[in-house]
Amino acid sequence: MKSLGDTLEAIYRTFHHPRYISPDPLEVVLSQPPGLDREFRALVCASFALGRVHSILAACQNILDRIGSVSELVLLSDDEIHERCQGFVYRFFTTNEVVRFFCSVRDLYIQHGSIDNACRLGVDAVRGTDMPPAIGALRYLAGCLRNEPNSLQSIMIPNPDGSSALKRLHLFLRWMVRTDEIDPGGFTCLGPADLFVPVDVHMHRVAYSLSMTRRKSVDAETCRQITACLRRFCPEDPVRYDFSLTRIGIHPAGKAIMEREIMEI
Repeated sequence: MKSLGDTLEAIYRTFHHPRYISPDPLEVVLSQPPGLDREFRALVCASFALGRVHSILAACQNILDRIGSVSELVLLSDDEIHERCQGFVYRFFTTNEVVRFFCSVRDLYIQHGSIDNACRLGVDAVRGTDMPPAIGALRYLAGCLRNEPNSLQSIMIPNPDGSSALKRLHLFLRWMVRTDEIDPGGFTCLGPADLFVPVDVHMHRVAYSLSMTRRKSVDAETCRQITACLRRFCPEDPVRYDFSLTRIGIHPAGKAIMEREIMEI
């Protein structure tokens, strides 16, 4: 009988390869060389990571073509950002929410210089407390992006102090903190050991099938449980399994491999 650790490694060895990236919004991130435009693209793509992957890709490319680079964004006025976003909507995101988002991102770059710098302030703020460094980083980042009272509950900017699993924000950190043949990295504010698994309904389904959690809902506690389970097998980098586990259901061979692995546990 195969252990869960053996199953995770088998899935990792099968799917953790660049040839399995497409289709994924990570493609849009990797299209930029290291630097501010890459972290900017990562934040945008993670923020829009809701729905079907091809719709996400189209939305990300559309809005990034409108906004341009970080050097362009920081020179735009609120009215100019609104003009560039005019008519753009995606799922639950209205044009006004998208405009507020990019105005806040612009202000973040003007004030902090980079998203990495902003996240580092969040890490420093929780140093010596019980709060995980990654949550501290995301609290500060979300605070920067929710700088208007009427955008506090915006679906574009989840609240790290709430019960959300924070899938999109944790996905952003995974891309920017880990460095291997999949994740580009670049951030120095955190290390891979600090990360949490980005849990959505698809990841939850796989984790539940592999008995990594018995919780039926996708929330912050479920995220903590799945991450804690994976940390037992790779404490220095628990999120290393995330990409390969999410390929199940995307790649044609994924479902068959999943069924076989579950039967052998």
